[in-house]
Amino acid sequence: MFESLINISLLSMIVASISFFISHSQLLESRRKRIRWRNKFIPELLSCCYCLGHWIAVGILLVFPIRLFGVFWPLDYMMTWLVISWLAGLQSLAMSRLWVSEVKMSNGIRNRILRGLPGISLPRYEIDIAKGIVPGRIAVRRFGHNLACGTAEETIWGLSNLYTYLTVAERLKVSSSAPATDIPASTGAWTVLVYGLDGGYRRITETVTLENPGPVTTIQSFLRVCEVYIVTAGTGGKNAGNISVNDNANVVTLGYIPIGENRSHMALCTVPRGHRFIMLARQGGELAAKVSHILFYIRPFGGVWELHRDIMVKDSHFYVRMAMSWVLSERTDLEVRATATGGAGVVFGGFAGYHEEAKY
Repeated sequence: MFESLINISLLSMIVASISFFISHSQLLESRRKRIRWRNKFIPELLSCCYCLGHWIAVGILLVFPIRLFGVFWPLDYMMTWLVISWLAGLQSLAMSRLWVSEVKMSNGIRNRILRGLPGISLPRYEIDIAKGIVPGRIAVRRFGHNLACGTAEETIWGLSNLYTYLTVAERLKVSSSAPATDIPASTGAWTVLVYGLDGGYRRITETVTLENPGPVTTIQSFLRVCEVYIVTAGTGGKNAGNISVNDNANVVTLGYIPIGENRSHMALCTVPRGHRFIMLARQGGELAAKVSHILFYIRPFGGVWELHRDIMVKDSHFYVRMAMSWVLSERTDLEVRATATGGAGVVFGGFAGYHEEAKY
């Protein structure tokens, strides 16, 4: 019995080592990423050391048919398999906790710990999220600029005004200020990708082919416009005119791509349903020697705008890596605004973090 326990303990270490290597190693990172695009079940299996360990334990027991209890052999093998899987799961969990320790520790604390462990080199958790290889987490980087900020509060985005939010989902109007150039077979932009949220705050995307004269109406209804991109373009390689994504009445601008920039610059976001937003960093600045006020506003679902942070700048910039992350719940709006003393300020700002599925 004692010898069987020793053997099972050793086999559980082997199972834990194999499952952790498959689910976390950088060597297999590219293969895991490829599989995620082709299958729905396998990626979940490859991201769970405990789940994967059960399958590996089956293979191990086929090679090393160890029995722990000496009773009815089918039941004995099943119980032995469960014991090995459980022990391996504990070990994998301990290694996984260390691997993703940024979730609970700031980078500074983590780096001080790792510097004291010779031979240890772990990739930053945020880098894995940015690469799209961490299940249930999506990198978010939002930045914008306002080239003519006034004395009253304005959103930091492509236009010089306070951003307007829809209250109900609508089919949107997409158009260009240079419709003769921004059409297929011409030199400007051809297709535009609109990324946003539907009436239930779920993520949706739609690719729109520009027309002359336009505008083009989206097929889907959007409650929020998060980002807008040029997907394809002619020989010019960029949009020749300003691309506007407006409400259904074609009056209120919800997304905007300035000439030649191929993407929107909007320092705002809304947390999708079933997610939370982990904000890791914020930045901002001013370039016209005007004393400017950079303001970070948050509006919980059903609530009002709350000022959570403000910074004064003049002909300078800031970047803050947050020691204590902001955690925003689903359907919360986040927006960066600014004012400039005397008007005509050139300001920029934004934030970075990730959306995390609420089940994690």
